[in-house]
Amino acid sequence: MSIIVTAYTESITEEWRKNSRFKMSAKEQNKKDKEITSFIESLKATDTFRYPFIEPESIKNLTIKKIENYKLAMKEKSLKKTKLESSPYRIFIDPMNACNLRCPLCPTGLKKSERKTSIMDFNFFKKIVDEVQEYCIELHLYNWGEPTLHKQLIDMIKYCNDKNIWVRIATNFSLKYKEGYIKDLIHSGLSLLHIDIDGIGQEVYSKYRIRGKYDLVIKNLKETVKIKKESKLKYPLIEIAMLAMKQNEHQHKEFLNFKELGVDIVKIDKIQHNPNMDEGWLPKNKKLIYKMYEG
Repeated sequence: MSIIVTAYTESITEEWRKNSRFKMSAKEQNKKDKEITSFIESLKATDTFRYPFIEPESIKNLTIKKIENYKLAMKEKSLKKTKLESSPYRIFIDPMNACNLRCPLCPTGLKKSERKTSIMDFNFFKKIVDEVQEYCIELHLYNWGEPTLHKQLIDMIKYCNDKNIWVRIATNFSLKYKEGYIKDLIHSGLSLLHIDIDGIGQEVYSKYRIRGKYDLVIKNLKETVKIKKESKLKYPLIEIAMLAMKQNEHQHKEFLNFKELGVDIVKIDKIQHNPNMDEGWLPKNKKLIYKMYEG
C-alpha cells in the first residue's frame, strides 16, 4: 500500500494536469494540486486507509467534491455508521444481465437468477450517471452479465469518460466482434479492461467457461494489445485474470508469464467459497480461497 501511494503522491499533480480536460486558473490549479496531494498523503497516515478502496489509477479523475465525499465515506466506515451522509463513490451498473457462456458457479450461466433478463436503456443509463457524476470516482460496467453484448456499451463508456468518471468493464472476451469493434472499445475512454481467462488451452478453459472458445479469447486479447500499442495509448489498462480453481491450479505459474503478451496486469484471483457451492471446484491451495463475506 505505502509503495503504491508514495508513487502516486510524487506524480499525482503532473498526471492530473496532463489528463485533465478542464481549464482553470493557476490559483485554482494550485488549490487542486494541494487538495489532491493532501488526500493521497492521508492514505498513508490514516488507519482508515489500510488498503486502497479505490483504484490507484482513478486518482486522475478526482475532484474536490469527490475527495470530500470519499473522506466522509471512510470516516463513516471506521465509525461503523449505518445511516450515511456520504454518497456512493464506487458504483456498479449492469448494462444487461445476460451472458453468452454457461459458467457452473454463476446464477446467470445456470439460468437460476430470479431477475428478469433485460437490457438497460441508454437514456436511463445517462440519467443515472448524471445523478452520480459529482461524487462517483469509479463506475464498473458489469455485474451478472457480459457487458460487450450490449450494443451501446461503447456509448456508455464514452459518456462516463465525458463526465470525468473512471470506468471499468470485465468481460469473458469470447465473442466474435464485428470489424472495428475492439478498436472503438480501446478508443472509447475506457479506463480498465479486465478479461477472465480461467484456463490455458481449450480443454482446461472450457471446463468452467462452458461455451467459451479459448483461441478466440486469445485472438481478441492480442488484437487489443496491438491496437493499444499502435495507438500509443496509456489507457485502458489491460488486466487478465485466472480464477483459481482445481482444474487450472497447475497452470498458475504459466499464466503469470502471459505478461509477455503485452498486457498491463496479470493476476490469479482467489475463489469465493460459498455455503452451497460444489467444493469440487476449489483448489488445493487454501490461500487461494476466501469464504463469503470474509473478503
